[in-house]
Amino acid sequence: MTPHPARLAAAFDPPIPLSVAERLLADARFQSRIDALLDGGDVPDRTTLEALAQRAGAVLYARSFVREIRGPVIADLAARLGPALDDARAHVDLGWDRIAPTDPDALAQAVDGAGLACLAAWIADLPEDERRRVALQWPDDAALPQTADPEIRTLGPRILRRLMESE
Repeated sequence: MTPHPARLAAAFDPPIPLSVAERLLADARFQSRIDALLDGGDVPDRTTLEALAQRAGAVLYARSFVREIRGPVIADLAARLGPALDDARAHVDLGWDRIAPTDPDALAQAVDGAGLACLAAWIADLPEDERRRVALQWPDDAALPQTADPEIRTLGPRILRRLMESE
């Protein structure tokens, strides 16, 4: 797990300049010391989490996807969502009953937004120590994904855990 440079800079007392933090992160010699300083633990990196989020958004809309019977629409879904559509089919039991937008661009935005909301719910559901380690990958707490949707706060963590287990 690589922390965001702003988080690393703030971890020092007094804080170090952002440019110094960026250079430390770029030098492999300092990785073990940075991990010890920040207690990085074994958490997925931000890139992995954001990829899982996109897949989770597709799972949320899974029930709409499996109801679709028009071949051209299914082909478009497969082209836009790729392997995330397979995840949606495999985990349809975790999907919600909200209807997916029919416009392809609106659908892509809805899936991405729902996925980030699932990620936010998963992060919020973590034990405090692990949540803190995951949060280090964003510049500050305000930059973390957020959600207030009660249904996503329930389903999101379950979807992310299931997707992680299936890898």
